[in-house]
Amino acid sequence: MKIIDVIPARYKSSRFEGKTLADICGKPMIWWVYRQISLAKGIDAVYVATDDERIQRCCKEYGMNVIMTSEDCPTHLERLYEVSVQVEADFYIKDAVIIIY
Repeated sequence: MKIIDVIPARYKSSRFEGKTLADICGKPMIWWVYRQISLAKGIDAVYVATDDERIQRCCKEYGMNVIMTSEDCPTHLERLYEVSVQVEADFYIKDAVIIIY
């Protein structure tokens, strides 16, 4: 059974634009989130799903799996779906949401 965790990451947050790339102790916030999720037992892979090239570049620079998704995704679930079309797995996790295919 293959379990994938997906971190939806937008740059254009309404409350804190660029939050994903905000510096925390010398690393971008997304790196800290990715790192913690990667430590979870049972997770086979972690992917950042983004529609922003700045986030994509940052993820690649830090060796994180990243998938570009459409700018037209109105919610994180649509972004999660786009990853599920590109990465084969049995379960896709986003926080407490589990989708089975």
